[in-house]
Amino acid sequence: MGNKTNMEKTIKLNAEQAKALYEKDNDLRHTLLHEFSDEELGIKPKPFTWYDLKEVSGCFVSGVDSCISYPDLFNSIDPHRNVAPTKKDAKSSRAKHMLLQLAKHYNDGQTEEEWIDWGDNDQAKHYVIFDHYKNRNHFHFTFCIQIPTVYFKTREDLQKCVADNPELWKEYLKTK
Repeated sequence: MGNKTNMEKTIKLNAEQAKALYEKDNDLRHTLLHEFSDEELGIKPKPFTWYDLKEVSGCFVSGVDSCISYPDLFNSIDPHRNVAPTKKDAKSSRAKHMLLQLAKHYNDGQTEEEWIDWGDNDQAKHYVIFDHYKNRNHFHFTFCIQIPTVYFKTREDLQKCVADNPELWKEYLKTK
């Protein structure tokens, strides 16, 4: 009877050989991942999406009375896609929808989808941003740069909407 001892052996593999083993042998995957990079093994990183969150917490706008819910914990499933991380974010989302309806009124009854032509370099689209450094609204216009905001056909209509609905704009811009 021979004396058996545990001996550690080293096997040399190049990246191609390791990649082939990784694809074929589930038992070796952990060892190979320890010694080779994902790139060497040909592993494409899986994009991290909203569904990977598993749980989301925050507030949402009630579909019944448009009130903001209290913070809660939700599974990240389709019915919970409207959950904002904070109460301020939920209020901003609600305000944006309200302002889009007001903008439609000011923009001759047309939605942005109906009147904005992003390929038209002569068509001005007016919007407002808040300058925290100067603590005031700034009115801007663009021809071809699209940002997620509320657009108006004229600066005058935008200024009137802001003047008539200051609290709503404060909620939307998160300055309240």
